[in-house]
Amino acid sequence: MKKLFALLIILLAACGPLIPAPGIEPTRAPASWPTIPEPATSPLPTEALPALPTPISGGGYPAAVFLAQAELAARLNLPAAQIVVKEINPTDWPDACLGAATAGQMCAQVITPGYEIVFMVGEAQYIYHTDADGKHLLQVGKPGPVRGGEKSMPLLEWTGANCEQLSVSTAAVFYGKCGETLLAAAELEGSAGAEPLKSRVKSFAPFEAGTPAGKLKFIGFDSKLISDGFGKSIASPADQRMLAEWAKLQFEIAQAGRTGAAWGLAFGYQREGGIAGFCDDVVVYLDGQAVVSNCKGLNATLSLTASEMQQVYGWYDDLKQIDYEYADAAVADAMKVTLNMPGQGQKIADEASLHAILEFASGLSAQASLKQQAGPQLAEAELALSDYFRALNSGDFAMAARLYGGSTDLLQTWNPDIKNDLPAWLELGCKNNGLVCMLPRSVRYYSPDARGGYQFLVEFNNPDGSLFAQGPCCGETSGPSTSRFMFTVLPVGGGWQVMDLPPYVP
Repeated sequence: MKKLFALLIILLAACGPLIPAPGIEPTRAPASWPTIPEPATSPLPTEALPALPTPISGGGYPAAVFLAQAELAARLNLPAAQIVVKEINPTDWPDACLGAATAGQMCAQVITPGYEIVFMVGEAQYIYHTDADGKHLLQVGKPGPVRGGEKSMPLLEWTGANCEQLSVSTAAVFYGKCGETLLAAAELEGSAGAEPLKSRVKSFAPFEAGTPAGKLKFIGFDSKLISDGFGKSIASPADQRMLAEWAKLQFEIAQAGRTGAAWGLAFGYQREGGIAGFCDDVVVYLDGQAVVSNCKGLNATLSLTASEMQQVYGWYDDLKQIDYEYADAAVADAMKVTLNMPGQGQKIADEASLHAILEFASGLSAQASLKQQAGPQLAEAELALSDYFRALNSGDFAMAARLYGGSTDLLQTWNPDIKNDLPAWLELGCKNNGLVCMLPRSVRYYSPDARGGYQFLVEFNNPDGSLFAQGPCCGETSGPSTSRFMFTVLPVGGGWQVMDLPPYVP
């Protein structure tokens, strides 16, 4: 398990401005994230703990240091040996409150000799003010990343129903209860560790929201670092809940000091038997991660979209606990299917609901299996699709024409006075004819195409960053709407071309 600091520094330094795809497992790793200045030397430990500071006098530390160390060890319920002394700064405090008076506190205005002592616990630091002999000592401020190094960026703050708190920055994670000293958690764990936070930090604008999983303040990147493709998407209610569910899980893991496979579970699905020899397992978590495996070597993690998790939350919130099992008659090719969901609702799952959940899980299993078989050309096809959307959105219609290989009949029908000019047709299609030439919000590989290419499901952002949905057609006020659109990408002349036009709004 990677340490949090290394993981989040990689998050900020090694990923890149790709078309935002929140909630979707990327098939192409981003190239680079916004540049954040790095210190000449890292202030954080790697494997070994840092060397202790030079003793003040007499071959040892002042008594105040050991007393403060013991007090912090008792507070954190840790051996004193894990409380590492980083700095000891002799200080003349301006008052008897050691320079740390609280609002309304009366302090004798007398110079008080003592120390400022900095302790390290894992990747976090705690600061104490003491008098000369340690009879009076105070832990000041909140725990924070080790000072003197790279500037820490806050990412999110979460508060649970019983005033549990989790605070995550680029340097450390802290947890605890309201009004208490927060404790340092060294690692992000769970169904996908830091991955759910990683994709959302890259994609979403800041927000505050109350969700069924607690209150969330999402800070994301500082506005000065937001550039094209960063912080542009507005989180939907399902997006907000996924992130809150992730934070809740991280708090529970930090508090317990361990994790469990069933923690944060939305549902689990298993299918085995049959002529084809099925042995599929799908586990979907409330933070939007799905783990898919089988006995043929598949072991994949999918990041579900907000649209998909909206379905999952609907089942989880409305239905009672499900313990479903179906088995064929005792024959050689018998099929057995099980479904377990710790539902929180009041409704008993009917046949239609069970069928929908089973079909959803089976679809995830099929997509993960097909992606495993897709080969390295899948990334090339997805890159061509991304470049196509970017070209249309930015007005580079010559580039978009090179990447489009589909039918031009509709474009010619709209613009009969223009002959054999695909860039002009695409420009008029986007500007005048009703094509909605937006940037994608998410891209998910769906299946292979019989012509040697690939099919993708794509969600788009409205200009304001909200999720685009194509509603009822042609003046209707009711009817189905969709936010996911299928695009096919085929190999053509040594490259890749997109066969479909953007969504159309009359």
